[in-house]
Amino acid sequence: MDKTTRNKQPGFTLVTVLILMVSASILVVHSLKDNVTQERLSGNFQKKINARLLAEKGVFSAYNQLNQLLLEDPSSTIAELIAASNNGQLEGSGSLSDTHFNVALTQPSTGELELTSVGKRYEGESTLKANFILVGGGGSYPFSDMVIGCEGVTLNGSGKVDSYDSSQGNYSAAIASNHGDVSTIEPNADVTLNGHAPIHGDVSSTGKVHLGGSSPVFGNIHASGDVYISQANVTGYVLTAGNFEQKGGTISGYVRANGDAAMDWGAKIDNENNFGLDILYGGSGVFKDTNNNSQYVAAQYNVNPNVARVPEHNESAPDYDPKDPATNCDPLDITSEVAKIALDTSSLPALTIGSGDIYNLTPTIGQYSAGGSGIIYPQSNNQFAEAFKTASVKLSSDGIISVSGGDVILYVAGNFSMAGNAQMSIASDSSLTIILTGKFSVAGSAGITANQQGLTSSSKRPALSVYSSFSGVNGVSISGSSDIYAAIYAPLSNVKVVGSGNIFGSVRAKKVTVSGGAHIHYDQALQGASNGSLGSTAGKLVLKSLQYF
Repeated sequence: MDKTTRNKQPGFTLVTVLILMVSASILVVHSLKDNVTQERLSGNFQKKINARLLAEKGVFSAYNQLNQLLLEDPSSTIAELIAASNNGQLEGSGSLSDTHFNVALTQPSTGELELTSVGKRYEGESTLKANFILVGGGGSYPFSDMVIGCEGVTLNGSGKVDSYDSSQGNYSAAIASNHGDVSTIEPNADVTLNGHAPIHGDVSSTGKVHLGGSSPVFGNIHASGDVYISQANVTGYVLTAGNFEQKGGTISGYVRANGDAAMDWGAKIDNENNFGLDILYGGSGVFKDTNNNSQYVAAQYNVNPNVARVPEHNESAPDYDPKDPATNCDPLDITSEVAKIALDTSSLPALTIGSGDIYNLTPTIGQYSAGGSGIIYPQSNNQFAEAFKTASVKLSSDGIISVSGGDVILYVAGNFSMAGNAQMSIASDSSLTIILTGKFSVAGSAGITANQQGLTSSSKRPALSVYSSFSGVNGVSISGSSDIYAAIYAPLSNVKVVGSGNIFGSVRAKKVTVSGGAHIHYDQALQGASNGSLGSTAGKLVLKSLQYF
C-alpha cells in the first residue's frame, strides 16, 4: 500500500465518527422530545385526575352542607335548600395549587335535586352530575319507595309500575315519571319480575333479582344476590354482589358483578355514557359472541369491582337506626302504636253498610244519611286527640262511605272489607286514616276515590292511609277492576294485588305480590306527608344517579 492511500484512511475514519455522532445526537434529541411529550401527557392526565377528584369533592361538600341544613330545619323543601345554599351556587378549593370547584344546585322538572360540580386544576377540567331525591322532607315517611316488600316482591302479569306527583294534579300519562322504585329490606329478600310489566323506576334487592319475562326496567338494578335477565331491557346500570347472567335484551348502562358473568347470544351492554368499561366481574366469564361480547374475556374486564351489598335490616350494625325506613321494615313500631289507640275498645259497634246505605264521616260525627242507629263519635285517647272506634267495617252491594270536612281517624278493632259495587269517596282537602288490627280487603267493583289525590293542604296527610298491625297471611288484599287511592303500611303481613284496576299511592308490607293487569302509580308527594301523631324521622337526601362528563 502506498503512502497516499495510508494518508486518506484517518480522514475516512473521522468522517465515519462524525456521522455516528450526528446520528446519536438525533436519537438523543428525539428521545428528549419524546420524553417531553410523555411528560406533558402525564401532566395533563394528572391535572385531569385532580380535576375529577375536585368535582367529587364539590359534590361531597354540597351534600354535607345540605344535610346540615336539613338537621337545622327538617321541613325544608328542595327549593328552600337551594335558596339557603347561596341561591344554588357553591364553591371551594383543594389543597394543591390552582385547584377549585364550583357546584350548581338546581331542581329539574323531575322534581329531584341536581348537583352539577365542575372541578378544575390549571387546564384540567372535569364535571360530575349527581341527582338526589328528598325523602321525608318535613314529615318523615315509610313510603319512600313505590313497592316495598321487606321479605320479597313478586310482580307478574301485564301491569305497569310508574310514578307521578299529585301536587301537579291527578295521575295522567303527561305527568308520569320513573320513580316507581321496587325494593326489599330483610336479608336475602328477592325481587322477581315476570310477564310483560314495565317497571319505571329502580329495583333494589337484598337478595336476588330475577327478570324472567320481557318486562323492561326503566331504571337501575342493585342486588346483594345474583341478577338474572331473560329478555328484558334495562335503561340504567346493573350492580350485583353476586353473579350476573344475561340471556338477552339490552342494558343501556354498565354492569358490575363480584361473582361470575355470563352473556348469551343476543345479549348486549351499550354503556351509553361510557362509564369506564362495559362490564367488570370478579369470577369466571362465559360470553357468546353475537354483539362482540367475546372481548369481555380479556383480563381488563375480569376484575372484582367490589360492589357493596344493598343496605338491609341489621340490628347489630353500629349505625343501625330503628326509625330508618330504608333499613327497617317497621320504623313506626306499628304494634305498639296501635296498642295506644286500642285502649277502651270493649263493646264497640260494628258498621255494616249495604245497598242504598250512605255513611257520612266527618271529624266530629259518623252516621247514616237516612238516620237511625249506627252513630259514632270520636273518642279521646293517649295517641290521637280524637279518633272513631268500631269493631269492624263491612261495605257491600252499593254501600257508600263519604268522608268530608277535614281529617278523620278511624280505628277498626277487626276487619275492614269492601265488595260488590261499594264505594268510598273522600272529598277535597279531607283525609281518612284507617288503623286496624284485622284484614283490609277491596274486591269486585269496589273502589276508593280521592277527589284530591295526594296530601291535604293543611295537615299534609294522605287522602287515604291504611296502617295495619295484622300479622297473618294476606293482611291486605286488593282485587277487581276499580281504582283506589291509598298509602298502605302493613309491615307484619302480606299485600296481595290481583285484577286490572289502578292503585295510586304506595305499598309497604312484609311481602308484596302483584299479578294480572293491575297498574301501580307511586305518588311522590307522599315523601312529604305527615304521620300525624305516629312516629316520624327527619328528611334525608338519597342518591339516585352519578354521571361524569
